[in-house]
Amino acid sequence: MVEQLNRIAELWWIWTVGMFWQVGLLIVIVACLDALVRKWAWPQIRYALWLLVLIKLVLPPDLHLPSSVSSKLPSMAAQAFNAQTSVPESERLVSFSIVEASTGTSVGMNAVTLPRRAVGLMDKDLAADPPVFASPPPPVKPSWQCYALALWCLGMLVLSTWLWGKLRGLRRGVSDASGNESLAASLDRLVPQCAEQLGLSRVPEVRLTRSILCPAVTGIFRPVLLMPVDFLSKLSPKSTEHMLLHEFAHIKRGDLYVHGVYMILQIIYWYNPLLWLVSRQMHHLREICCDATVAQHLKDRAMEYRQTLLDIAKRYVARSVEPGLGLLGLFEGSNRLVARLNCLKRGAGRYPRVRAGLAGGLVVLMVVCVLPMAQAQEEPVETESPTAEQSDLNVARQMEALAARLEVLEPQRQELKT
Repeated sequence: MVEQLNRIAELWWIWTVGMFWQVGLLIVIVACLDALVRKWAWPQIRYALWLLVLIKLVLPPDLHLPSSVSSKLPSMAAQAFNAQTSVPESERLVSFSIVEASTGTSVGMNAVTLPRRAVGLMDKDLAADPPVFASPPPPVKPSWQCYALALWCLGMLVLSTWLWGKLRGLRRGVSDASGNESLAASLDRLVPQCAEQLGLSRVPEVRLTRSILCPAVTGIFRPVLLMPVDFLSKLSPKSTEHMLLHEFAHIKRGDLYVHGVYMILQIIYWYNPLLWLVSRQMHHLREICCDATVAQHLKDRAMEYRQTLLDIAKRYVARSVEPGLGLLGLFEGSNRLVARLNCLKRGAGRYPRVRAGLAGGLVVLMVVCVLPMAQAQEEPVETESPTAEQSDLNVARQMEALAARLEVLEPQRQELKT
């Protein structure tokens, strides 16, 4: 049982190490590309780049393709390192084998029969030194990989329990919007209208809550819009429409599905600190993409939506309104608001088909050339097996060399006995 656990832990460790360095290398590559195209690329293209991290997390680390460019990076780095740390030929370690002095024939260890003289010497040695019976092997103990595997499972259990408790606590204190007559009257017309404008097949439910400060959507299969109590009392009907369009854009784009998958992967790979940074970057770009979707539907009124974001920022400039895991909200904080406003000013909602085509082409290119990071194993070169005559000749030569060697060592052995 312990041996099986050690084997499982060893395989898990090999998989973990492979995924760790491959995902880390991909994050570095994507971060560099994102920094290069940040000023002129559409946010959808940048978001597609960071989505590659999610794709990589579900691919096996031993995946390789002939078209991969990233798989050659480790070998290139190893060659460069070896070139810098190379030693002279005279200082290198070499391995020796027993060689007969006169013929230069190597003495192998696959001999079937030994000369009679050699057998006699071995018998004398065995008679002088009686055999020692081996003690039973010690019991197998869990390897350190087993303890690492247990720690990984414990981390997943703790994070899963924390997330489940947080989402369950969020459901407490949630009430139906129909209980507030003034709120229900203002939403009865706007909610179906905004859902129809974005082409949603189902009108999301609206629930009131005191757990968050800014509106947010949650739920994968049955999305629900969580509305903070008294939030709409300070918004005009036009700003309320902008808020609903933004939240419903998350549902239309499928952001809740992507966010749910990322939360599961983040729990599995909780030990990788880079993934927590990726989460923040993806959240920021996701909000910019939703802003672009809203601007695409508003068209000439996109600047009014920009003004709505500014008004909400003034209300929460000194407060943290991050919705947290499992929620996608309208406002993520004032520290990244400038980037969202600049994208709206540049017209991020134009040319949706061109953006979608470029983002899809970029993902395909990266999947083919970057994501497969494992090196293909070279096929072993088949060598011709020696014939029976050649094998007998090699054995005969080895026996002759061994007999000559024993004759040379016999006088020395007699001197040591005397």
